[in-house]
Amino acid sequence: MKIAYIALKALPFIGGIEKYTEELGSRLVGDGHEVVVYTSAVIDKREKEYLGMKIIPIATPNAKGFQRIILSHIALLKATFSNVDIIHIHGFENSLLTFLPRMFGKKIILQGHGLEWERDRWSKYGKIYLKMMNYITNKFSYFLFDKATVVSKYQQNYYLQKYNKKYFYIPTGINLAYYKSRNIISEKFDVLKQPYILFAARLVPEKGAHFLIEAFNKCNLNVTLVIAGDTETEIEYKNQLLELSGGNSKILFVGYVSGELFASLMSNADLFILPSTLEGLPITLFEAMSYNVPTLSSDIPPNLEATENGKYGIHFKNKFIDDLSKKINFVFEHYQDIKLKSQDAKKHVEKNYTWVNIYQKFTKLYNIK
Repeated sequence: MKIAYIALKALPFIGGIEKYTEELGSRLVGDGHEVVVYTSAVIDKREKEYLGMKIIPIATPNAKGFQRIILSHIALLKATFSNVDIIHIHGFENSLLTFLPRMFGKKIILQGHGLEWERDRWSKYGKIYLKMMNYITNKFSYFLFDKATVVSKYQQNYYLQKYNKKYFYIPTGINLAYYKSRNIISEKFDVLKQPYILFAARLVPEKGAHFLIEAFNKCNLNVTLVIAGDTETEIEYKNQLLELSGGNSKILFVGYVSGELFASLMSNADLFILPSTLEGLPITLFEAMSYNVPTLSSDIPPNLEATENGKYGIHFKNKFIDDLSKKINFVFEHYQDIKLKSQDAKKHVEKNYTWVNIYQKFTKLYNIK
């Protein structure tokens, strides 16, 4: 079988959709299937192969706010007239033209990664458009796709209550943690020989790094805050984060990290914080839990779902800087007890959220072996 994924920023790339595609696509290749991934030429113009997947960059106009939507529809048209059997589309809002490939016998799989219009980045009119597209997708589902899946029970319940549609629930996942020595990071970043808090995500507003920096500045702790992540498009926001840090020597921006460096950062972190205002189901939160690292995250529904309402992690009131600051202090004041709690979180994630299990669910959804 030949499967196409539409549409990503780039591969490799730090981001939930990109990670999801990388894990599924590389496993499909390993099982003898062909995989094509359509990406944005704005980020990476090279046509290449990555983990056996063919990467096809698509040139689009630099239309801020609508670039991904334009990218997805151009990629969809290209896939329609290709020899792919299955088209896997990330995002319900990208399904307007899916009736075309279905006319040519292609199987369409939609995957929802969150309620897109809730993202802070969208303007009033952008949110109206996204809600309208979501409405059309659900009202005309028979014509637009074969199957749909969502990454969280929160989304599944939303579509059930709003449109009486029960979509498949297949969550995000993690690979089993592989621990790496502190030497890897302490050699590269000398300050990390002392305790540190880790934030690892794209530097976009909905991930909430600005809340974290402001809250950390209110704490009086002998720890370092490590900001791991970067951005290609939100340059103004990145500059805002640097300004908020105010030259604080305890705040360290390390950029995009992967591989052994990422594993070393996770292995040795004293606390992982995810102050996001919107998620599908947070992969990095699961990854931190798998490394037996205590977690502190905003109390949005997907984060609460990940920790089973605080059973496997600690939460603060979303967007409330003072509460986040208090919870950071609370963690370090009761660290030994909280660290014991994280051992149960590790077992929970390993039992329920591994890519091996998720891949098996997708091969059934695709109806392939």
